[in-house]
Order: sequence, then C-alpha cells, then structure tokens
Amino acid sequence: MNIEDLKLKPEVAKFSLDSEDIIAAYGEAIDFYMYDHFSLTRYFDFFRAQNEGDTSKLSELVKDMILDDKGKPILDKQHELPIDIFTAAIIKISDHLGKSATKNSTQEGTGTPQ
Repeated sequence: MNIEDLKLKPEVAKFSLDSEDIIAAYGEAIDFYMYDHFSLTRYFDFFRAQNEGDTSKLSELVKDMILDDKGKPILDKQHELPIDIFTAAIIKISDHLGKSATKNSTQEGTGTPQ
C-alpha cells in the first residue's frame, strides 16, 4: 500500500453534547461542529494543555475548534459559552481525539482499525 493512499482531508462533522446533565439543564442535546481530524500539532497541543491544566491555552484551542455547520468558528474574544457547555465540549473533543483512528487502515482480515 502506498502511504499516499492514507492521506486524509479533514471534514466538518457534527457532534452532540447529550449527557444527562446537559439534557436536564437545556431540555435537549446541544449540537456543535468541528473537524473530524486535526494536525498532529493541534492534537498534542490540546492534550498537553489539558494535562498541564493550562486553561488559557485549552480555552484558546477549544474556541478555535468549535465551529458552525459551515466550518467557521462560533466563538471570539467577545463571546463565551456557559461553563457547563464549554466543559462538556472539552470532554467530547477529548473523547473524539482519544479515539481517533485512520478511516482507511484496518488490521488485515479483521476489519478493525489499527
């Protein structure tokens, strides 16, 4: 297999904040969009900020990651999200990035992502 066959183009994907707490507070799940893949630098910056408790860097990264359905950031210096929504978004982003696997690559014969 040629490595070129495995290259990815990030696409905007829909994610839902659908925990019991969010639904109890807002009456329904809250949807947001972000790219389904990020650069290795963004990936490591996110987890480094999270692990080191660098809330300023984490806030900056997440504000840049939360998009509308057209791929444009919804947050800027004048706008924030309620803390419960922002925290739930961090958890959802972390879960997605932690489970990231290539779409094309599977272990031979199993259909399971490597």
